[in-house]
Amino acid sequence: MQLQKLLSTDEEQAVSPVIGVILMVAITVILAAVIASFVLGLGGNQEVAPTATFDFNYDTDDTSGEMTVTHTGGDNIRGDRLYIRGNDIVEDTGAWDESPVSGDESTEIEGESAVTSGDSATIDLDDSDTGTYVIRVVWESSSGGSSSELASDRGPDA
Repeated sequence: MQLQKLLSTDEEQAVSPVIGVILMVAITVILAAVIASFVLGLGGNQEVAPTATFDFNYDTDDTSGEMTVTHTGGDNIRGDRLYIRGNDIVEDTGAWDESPVSGDESTEIEGESAVTSGDSATIDLDDSDTGTYVIRVVWESSSGGSSSELASDRGPDA
């Protein structure tokens, strides 16, 4: 009867040679694409935002309306890529190493001044309503294509 022949295990079963060739071509194409992306630089070269902590100190007894922002730890950051941003109460905004922000840098990275742990910047606040300030420390990539907020502080009434 044909049933015994159908259930017989004497015959070897294998993958068709055509399917094997198709799989080999697919693996070759995938490998070529991965290697090409690394060689041509398509897989990276994006700047990664630094990791740093900042401390904000506003002396409520001080009538000058000054806020001190201090780099307290983490990565060293080029001063021309670190910005102080704020709302309209914050009178001094801009790059850490440029006027009107009064900041200090203690070292250099790639020939540019760098902000390291212990460095600080002083920002003037509008004396009329210092409780509503919002200050952000922002890092921007060299191309300006990306940015990251590293720290922020708000006044008690903001």
